[in-house]
Amino acid sequence: MRDFLHFIKWMVIIGCSLAFAFMALCAAFFYYTMSPTTSIGKYDAVISRMTKKKAGVAPSTQVAHFPDRIPPSATDAKFLLQPAFSDNGYILLLLTLPHSEIAVIEQRLRAEHPTVSATDMFGLTHLIPRAWVAKERLGQTEDNEQSFKKDFILFDVSIPRKTNDSQVSLPDRGVGVSQSRNQVLYWLR
Repeated sequence: MRDFLHFIKWMVIIGCSLAFAFMALCAAFFYYTMSPTTSIGKYDAVISRMTKKKAGVAPSTQVAHFPDRIPPSATDAKFLLQPAFSDNGYILLLLTLPHSEIAVIEQRLRAEHPTVSATDMFGLTHLIPRAWVAKERLGQTEDNEQSFKKDFILFDVSIPRKTNDSQVSLPDRGVGVSQSRNQVLYWLR
C-alpha cells in the first residue's frame, strides 16, 4: 500500500509539472502570435499570406488597397501589424514616395473613392505610433496630431465613390495621402 501511495504522489507531481509546462508553452505561443510586427521585411509575407487563396475560398479583399510590395521608389517605409481577437487588430503602412507618385495616387483615389472628414481621423491617429506623426520642419521636429490631421486627405476604399457621397466617417479600410509630406498611409482595422 505504501508503494502505491508513493507512486500516486509522484504521478500527481509529474502530472502537475506537465500541465504547468503545457500552460507556459500555450501562453508563450499566444504572446508570440499576438505581439505586434513592425519589421518592414515581413510586409511582403504578411500581405501575400492575407491575399492567398485557401482551399477553394476566394482570397480576401480586405488588403486589396495595400501595395503588393514596397515600391522601389519609396525612400522610407514603416509597417505595423497589430494582431488581436475580434475587431481590435489593425495594419498600417506609411510610405514616403516621390511627389509625382503621390499626385498620381491622390488623383486616382479622388476619382474612385469618397473622402473622410478630418474630424473623424481620431480613430486612426490613436493607432499610429507617435514617431510616425512627427514632421521635420526647418530642423525641428513638430510632434502634433493637428499637423498630421491637416496634412492628410483620407479616402474610404471600402466603398466606390458615389455622386453625392463625401465626408463619410472613418472607415475600416482606407488610404491617406499627404502632398506636403510626400507620404501615403494605408490602413485596415
